[in-house]
Amino acid sequence: MDRLSNRLYLATISESAGALAQRHQLGLELDDFCTAMNFDTDFPRWDARTRDFLLRSDRFILHAPFAELSPCAIDPKVREVTRLRLHQAARLCDRYGVRRMVVHSGFIPRVYFPEWFIGQSAGFFRDFLADRPADFSIMIENVLDPDPGVLMEMVGEIGDPRASVCLDVGHAHVASEVPVEAWLDALAPRLTHLHVHDNDGSRDAHAVPGEGTIGFPAMFDRIFSAAPEATVTFECLDAEGCVRRLIADGLL
Repeated sequence: MDRLSNRLYLATISESAGALAQRHQLGLELDDFCTAMNFDTDFPRWDARTRDFLLRSDRFILHAPFAELSPCAIDPKVREVTRLRLHQAARLCDRYGVRRMVVHSGFIPRVYFPEWFIGQSAGFFRDFLADRPADFSIMIENVLDPDPGVLMEMVGEIGDPRASVCLDVGHAHVASEVPVEAWLDALAPRLTHLHVHDNDGSRDAHAVPGEGTIGFPAMFDRIFSAAPEATVTFECLDAEGCVRRLIADGLL
């Protein structure tokens, strides 16, 4: 397989991600503000940590906060908080010169009817993007989503080329009975980014590819065939193990 380092990223959930990205010329997905509290508590510390990561690579994605946030929330106050936190994250993107941001879909099974989720989420993200620059984009990630259809339809209803899909293969393997291969095939037309990590189907372990039951390394071929232009973040707690795996499988 050809060298793909210009499309590969490491998640900064691993302390070693910055040094490894610098050494292997990888991108970084900035995760310190996944926790919304970090906007409010000791912001200078988290800002400094993020700025250190900005010295380690030449391309970045920022992961927006997600806990307790839902763009389609039934309670309007929850939608207000969601809007606040995503706008805070977007302003950080402006501050850091980052043009791509991952956001969670916020779907909760047996709480939101698909029709509600699609319509309300699409309206939320259309409003959110209305005052964002033309070169800014969001990639909406599956978490508890049981199948790819609802997410695909929601992104289509947003109707803005700045909105696309981030497929998290580990989440799909845990939360869905639909095989990861079927997610890839279904989402391919709107798929611009992926989160790659492994698990055994029982919990979201964020393990190194090959340590679970998703089917690596063969899954790498499926990913790069289904989404030949998409970027990929290795969202693993063990970034060093990920890099060893990438080298062993000919991706680096």
